[in-house]
Amino acid sequence: MEMVRQASIQEAEAYGGREQGYAHVHPIKPRIQETIEFAHKMKFKRICLVFCLGLRKEAEIIHKIFTDNGFETISVMCKAGAVSKEEIGLLREQQIDQENFEAMCNPILQALTANYHQSDLNVVFGLCVGHDALFLKYATAYNTVLASKDRLLAHNPLAAIYQYDSYYRYLKNPIDET
Repeated sequence: MEMVRQASIQEAEAYGGREQGYAHVHPIKPRIQETIEFAHKMKFKRICLVFCLGLRKEAEIIHKIFTDNGFETISVMCKAGAVSKEEIGLLREQQIDQENFEAMCNPILQALTANYHQSDLNVVFGLCVGHDALFLKYATAYNTVLASKDRLLAHNPLAAIYQYDSYYRYLKNPIDET
């Protein structure tokens, strides 16, 4: 009950102009700020940032922001454990780099690491489709998503939805996976 109460308070506080009526309401906070404020409201102390290797520069900044805001921050990259994709049966032609060693993403190890460190809140940042689902399944703390991976659209998956009637009109038809 306390979490839903604090989430509702956070939702309202993310809008300015409320005192002037609903017609004047406008957003005033980015999601990173709301995440920090909500974690403080919930009295969380330890955050685990679970991120993709491809976003390591951004993850470094986010880690610093969390730490600067008083959280003990644990960061776990997707390639943790450095297990070869060949260990899970992938052939070289099924890998991104077909000539060199390629570590698989390891969302279950990421979850186990977050669990081991007893995080209060896990912040998922740019994990691949499927890997995010596995992380969420195995993590025991509360989870939130800071950003979803979308390689094509600069990690803004809604861009395709906003362009549904123009550039992405092909989505109106079943996807041909061949």
